[in-house]
Amino acid sequence: MVHIRNRQKEKRLLLVRTKECKQRKIYGRLRHCLQAYRSGRIGHKKYRGPKH
Repeated sequence: MVHIRNRQKEKRLLLVRTKECKQRKIYGRLRHCLQAYRSGRIGHKKYRGPKH
């Protein structure tokens, strides 16, 4: 089971990430943005929307 503290941290991280996504003007689905975060595409490189 995941600790509750961890879950709260996750929620906070999610909020920060969604904010950053909006700042970067990614108007596609937010899910794509978060996915890119998870794969580390936003962390270091510029993120140019979902690749099709």
